[in-house]
Amino acid sequence: MLVLASIEVGAVGIVVGGLATVGVAVITAVTTNRRQRESLRHDRELVDLADLRTLLDEAAIALDRAGSVREDVEAAFALSGLAMPDEKKQALGEQFSKLAELNARLNLRLGVEDLVAVHFEEANDALYFILEALYTKEGTSPQAVEQSGEKILEYGAKSAGHAGDFFTAAVKL
Repeated sequence: MLVLASIEVGAVGIVVGGLATVGVAVITAVTTNRRQRESLRHDRELVDLADLRTLLDEAAIALDRAGSVREDVEAAFALSGLAMPDEKKQALGEQFSKLAELNARLNLRLGVEDLVAVHFEEANDALYFILEALYTKEGTSPQAVEQSGEKILEYGAKSAGHAGDFFTAAVKL
């Protein structure tokens, strides 16, 4: 009887020991998987942050270039009115298109309600209104040219202001 009890205790010990080994292996696997997921999530966040910084750099450079082109258009308008060289108008249109593409990317990455995206879009919208004033269908009467000039200056100031707001908000990200 003593031998039989000893065999049962040994068998129970083997079973309990085996279950403990399996339990430790399961806990180790679960912990390792969780750490890997956290590591991958962290790596993804770092990549996303680097991508966002690259996008913000592109947007800042494009906005600065658009500002320079806008200033050239304002100066050309002051000299020639609506009869300014077409390449000035076309250059502003090209900058507007570039900013529109970047605006879509910013909206996708940040959301349409994010202040960085909002200020960027408002700066670009102001360029649109400048283009609209340059390609006015109101004619070339002195009054129409004066109204176009007022719009160009008004929206030029708005574009510059929103660009400044974009830069201020982008620095905080």
